[in-house]
Amino acid sequence: MKTAFSILAFAAILFVGAYFVSDPFRTKVNTLFASATTWTDENIAKDPEGYLRWTLAEFDRMEEELRGRQVNLRTQLNSLERRREVDARQAPLVKEKLEELKAAYRLANDTQQWPADIGGLHVDEDELRQLILEADERHGRYAENARAYDVAVARTQSDLARVENVLGDLRERRSEVDRQLQQVRLHSTLNGIDTLNDRINALLDTTRAVRSETERTLSLDDLLQADERAEEARRFEDIMRGDP
Repeated sequence: MKTAFSILAFAAILFVGAYFVSDPFRTKVNTLFASATTWTDENIAKDPEGYLRWTLAEFDRMEEELRGRQVNLRTQLNSLERRREVDARQAPLVKEKLEELKAAYRLANDTQQWPADIGGLHVDEDELRQLILEADERHGRYAENARAYDVAVARTQSDLARVENVLGDLRERRSEVDRQLQQVRLHSTLNGIDTLNDRINALLDTTRAVRSETERTLSLDDLLQADERAEEARRFEDIMRGDP
């Protein structure tokens, strides 16, 4: 027993040594391994039931991954739509406050009565200018956000539709493979091997692509690429020239 084990161990050492030293030997081993582990037409013909079982397992694995992407995309879509609704409610309120601040500034500036009175609060000129700049910045950001949300929602809806379409294709193709598996068990042969293999490979390629392309997570900051604060170099007079 010890002698047999020693022989096997020595043979393994020789194999490993030859694999790493000899390029031709390594190439031959790799080719044989790929042929034995890849579902070529020849390998499918030798083991049609094994191929179909592998296909069903692969479909199940990909469906589980796509289900996860579907949940993530739906969550992302709901979040984007909620944030868009909040901004849509806030934007007119900020616009109204901006016009109120501008009117108070004009009145105080024309009458030279500082500090200005804003709803019972007394605000000096520098403070009021800053408030106007901040209100205008926020209003501009809401307008930017609205455009960015539209893009993000449309893209997420498109990704979600693609995932759901592929899930439908997977279910349909799985039923076909199930039927083929029953046929193989009865007759030990796989009919239409070429076309079935082509359709399976095409679907697997599409599924991998959709899974990869929809893995991105959208953020508003990525879409806006905007500064946290507006440039204060923007001229105050430009804001004040707007219609009250």
